[in-house]
Amino acid sequence: MVRSLVVFLLTASAFAPSLAACSCGPGAEAPACSRVGSRSVIFAGRVVFSNDDGSGRFDQGTLIRFTVEEAFQGLPEGTTEVWIDPSSYTSCYHNFPVGGRYLMFASGPLTQRPPSAATKSAWRDSLGRPKPMPPGFDADHPPLIYVTGGCSGSRSADRALSDLQWLREWRAGRTTTRLYGRILEHYSRFSSPFHEPPLAGVTVTAQGENGAYTATSNANGEYEITGIPAGRYAFSASLENYSFSWGTISIQVAPGGCAYLDAGLFTTGRIAGKALSSDGKPEAGLEVQVARLLADGKVRYDLSQSIVTGAQGEFEFKDLSSGDFLLGVNLTERPTPALPFATTYFPGTPNRDSAQLIRLNPSEQREGLILRLPARLQPRTVQVTVRWPGGSPASNVRVAVFLRNEGHSAGVEDLKYDATVSLPCLKGLEYQIRARAFIDDDPKQRNRRIADGEVSLPAGDDPAQLTIILDKPGVI
Repeated sequence: MVRSLVVFLLTASAFAPSLAACSCGPGAEAPACSRVGSRSVIFAGRVVFSNDDGSGRFDQGTLIRFTVEEAFQGLPEGTTEVWIDPSSYTSCYHNFPVGGRYLMFASGPLTQRPPSAATKSAWRDSLGRPKPMPPGFDADHPPLIYVTGGCSGSRSADRALSDLQWLREWRAGRTTTRLYGRILEHYSRFSSPFHEPPLAGVTVTAQGENGAYTATSNANGEYEITGIPAGRYAFSASLENYSFSWGTISIQVAPGGCAYLDAGLFTTGRIAGKALSSDGKPEAGLEVQVARLLADGKVRYDLSQSIVTGAQGEFEFKDLSSGDFLLGVNLTERPTPALPFATTYFPGTPNRDSAQLIRLNPSEQREGLILRLPARLQPRTVQVTVRWPGGSPASNVRVAVFLRNEGHSAGVEDLKYDATVSLPCLKGLEYQIRARAFIDDDPKQRNRRIADGEVSLPAGDDPAQLTIILDKPGVI
């Protein structure tokens, strides 16, 4: 049996298996008024049955039965129960526990009348074993099955009170067709807006076959156009010194419903300069970052930008929003042999509190900045040997190295049929090294046996010889 082993330098206390998450756009949390007309069925109900296997995994086929408490769209009159497939076998799988009350938005039906053999074989647990048919489910004459999931907008009834009230008003014909939302600076529309600042004074236009309708955003970036006819519109927005990169956005408004749209305007700020080494020479091939500060002073590292300096140490960041920015090296990571510098902020300080912020007005161009770097951190000779508890060396080992400080990665090394490997460490830094052996080495196999071990390396300059004992067995 071939054993493979992985060694990590990190601060996490345990390894946990993870599954790819469903990647939802902002529409997943959109209000109910924007969903009428776009979903096959909308109802409020309670879960009375689920054959979810409790594994927390999405690689299973599941059927969920709801009792219908209120029907709003798409269900025949008098419908008392609905079968739901919660996006089985996809990363958008979403379980609805028995007893829970939900406002459901579902599409479908999955199929009108599936062959019974296909129906029986479609529902398997996360280990591939067939699930028994649910009580009352006739596989030879199956009912309609609708589909929802983690990105379909279905939500707990407890946090959908305003949606439920609106749906009741809409069902009674007492709602007004409208278009509303927010205009934000440098918002891409592909994720829920968290920190993008609002833009006031933006003219929004909805162009339909009956004419154009306009509104102006307020200090919170909010806009609203009410009383428009139902139909399709081309949405656009404009403000001096900003551009609307989408041209127009097509939106559809159902009778009595709404279109909710958060949109972004973009500006063309620029930060440019040179990076100099500790002896004043241009630092070529250096990764430099900018990161925007939020209104509360926190740094928006997840939207930081990185570029590599040119032959003369030059760098240029273009198409930046307005606001305050940090400029520096290793703002979001820790030093590695490829980038052996301690975190450095413009103009050349290791301390965040003494960093000089770079403020940009809309479309402002800042040039001639000088970023001064500290001396490079030097490589440290570190070798690690990985052994089983009995003392024999582990073979076919893969090594991943992470800095102890906040668990940032500092490199990866493989032990290929050799239990000893040199690690890419730097002088003056502290590491924690963790090793993992995959006793069962088939990545498709479920419940693979593994063994972990770890050792700490204090900060220092001297060469080090370390041993890791694989004394923590487990299963992933």
